[in-house]
Amino acid sequence: DRTTFTDPKLVERLVERLSDAGFEKIAVVEAQSTYGEYFEKRSVEEMAQYLGFDGRAGYEIIDMTKDALDQQEFGPHLGNHPVSRSWRDADFRISFAKNKTHAYSYYTLTIKNIYGALPLANKFKEYHCKRDIYHTTIEYLTAFPVHFGLVDGYESADGPFGIFADTRPNRTHTIIGGADLVAVDWVAASKMGIDPMISKYMRLAVKTFGKPEISLIGDRSLYRPW
Repeated sequence: DRTTFTDPKLVERLVERLSDAGFEKIAVVEAQSTYGEYFEKRSVEEMAQYLGFDGRAGYEIIDMTKDALDQQEFGPHLGNHPVSRSWRDADFRISFAKNKTHAYSYYTLTIKNIYGALPLANKFKEYHCKRDIYHTTIEYLTAFPVHFGLVDGYESADGPFGIFADTRPNRTHTIIGGADLVAVDWVAASKMGIDPMISKYMRLAVKTFGKPEISLIGDRSLYRPW
């Protein structure tokens, strides 16, 4: 189901643009997830290959769980926590999220995407159960700011299980981008026809970073159908 992951062709085009802008070392990064703890062929490298991230456009695939070799002190929820070197040391970080709904955070966009960058593999045990998925994401984002956010809304997953699958994806044909993740997600959620503040991720992000003045260039209309 192509609505559950960012389109590799869009990532390749972004890599080309970054190369043209003078960036010499570009990586597509992901941390391990709970699925890899219980199922075969769910490593970062295997999933990247399966989904079509082959690196031929000039990028490296990095497993941020494997390169979390250092630790540092964060806020009260993460505490003294492992840190991905590739994420920490990057000069420019981009969150390139898929446009989809979510069973309990209502929508998952560029801010929620950073939850996937948290390095411990068993995310359900380590973050859902032990630490809280919302505050940990904001603490990680505070320590390592993301410089640009993009939403792949060419095909979108609409419904309570959009994070897992959508048998009838919406042809929304939209890309959203900006230098402020709060603004990007605010616009993206609004186009779904929902209040962006319904998500605890957004409420914490606004509390921590503030709600920016949004200057929207493009189509303000809601997705139809949604």
